[in-house]
Amino acid sequence: MRRLNEFVGDERIYIDAGIFLEVLREGESGEECKEFLRKVEHGQVKGVISPLVIDEVVFNLIIDILRPLSRSYREVLLRLKDEPELLDRTIPRLMEFMVILEGMEGLEMVPCDEVLCLGIFHIIAERRLLPRDSLHYGIMKLDGIHHIATIDRDFTRIEGIEVWMPGLRSL
Repeated sequence: MRRLNEFVGDERIYIDAGIFLEVLREGESGEECKEFLRKVEHGQVKGVISPLVIDEVVFNLIIDILRPLSRSYREVLLRLKDEPELLDRTIPRLMEFMVILEGMEGLEMVPCDEVLCLGIFHIIAERRLLPRDSLHYGIMKLDGIHHIATIDRDFTRIEGIEVWMPGLRSL
């Protein structure tokens, strides 16, 4: 595992949702993550994401914003089913994320195809990763990506993947 702010080079790096969330939530590693994303923005780093990353960030932002209105995460989801207009409260924050993505010169979006989705069962069994992380790993493997920017320690168990984490989260 290596420190995120030390990543340089011409190889592509998969950017996990946690990096964006640290910035958007102004977390303890937010500044280091923001500096890393600036490198992607200016094309100094070749960042890669998939629709899964966008889904994960957007979902977490919605929960973060609406959580104070309910007693639990589950209650937020149930309330959204009955009161979809609550999503209106999240639009400014979601647009902020969209603007970040659109401004990134060095960011590539790769797909998550049907074959990969069916392959997660093997990845879960072989690598002992949760489903979402199994999909991220599968995307990386299919696209020949050997680096990941993440706050998730689970990826440190995977041989052949170089994990880059913000300094405050390193071992």
